[in-house]
Amino acid sequence: MLNMRKEYFVIILILIFLLISYIYGYDPFWFFHSYIHNLYMTLHILYINLFVNEKDVCFVNFDVSCTSVGNVSGIVYGPCEYGDVVEAPRPVEARDFRCVAAGRVGNKTAVVFVGKVVTGYPDPEAPFDLHLKQLCGNKRGLYAFPLALVGYDAVYVIYPEDGVGYLTFVYNYMWFNYTHFLFTSDGVYVKALLTLPVSNRSVALEMGVKSEVMGPVLRNCAYRLRVPNFDMAKLKVGAPLYNTSGLYIKVG
Repeated sequence: MLNMRKEYFVIILILIFLLISYIYGYDPFWFFHSYIHNLYMTLHILYINLFVNEKDVCFVNFDVSCTSVGNVSGIVYGPCEYGDVVEAPRPVEARDFRCVAAGRVGNKTAVVFVGKVVTGYPDPEAPFDLHLKQLCGNKRGLYAFPLALVGYDAVYVIYPEDGVGYLTFVYNYMWFNYTHFLFTSDGVYVKALLTLPVSNRSVALEMGVKSEVMGPVLRNCAYRLRVPNFDMAKLKVGAPLYNTSGLYIKVG
């Protein structure tokens, strides 16, 4: 009977200790949790250094096309509609593309889509899968990252007849409409100077892509991609509205 009372007494003490720990936010198993975490990180780092080749996973295997800011004349086309889903290839994390403008470039149709990128750290300017970015960050000795998310726009110009598209990312503007794009005889351009809707302040467009996951942004560049499954029957092309000129950057 006395032994049973001692056992109950010990159990009650343990329960009181756990209750007090819970109330004051103290982790009574911190040593165990810390040991498991440190063991996991050690094995994770060992695996990355032994089995992950940075050249195989941390470089983006897309063709890149670059241009510069220039004074360009062309036609602004009205809004378009597309009754299907447009997707960016992996590992790009861009989605929810909407048809913004569609018109003629020479004797071909060109369609402008704008989508959203939601990503995080490390390197928020890299519009790629978050796990891939963390893996490539680990390869460079980075193991702790902020949990904040970052959003910006993706601009995707598609030439349906050629089965080709040009995808780029804009880091400092998120209010695109058809008036921001210019159709010329050699491609589709986007305005280089834009006005922010709230402050009415002009900003120089910051756009580009990365050829390396953790590498620098290649300014005024776009990925040249294959687009094999675009359905022209679901596209409603906008009408030509007016001619204009100004400072523009060629997307593709």
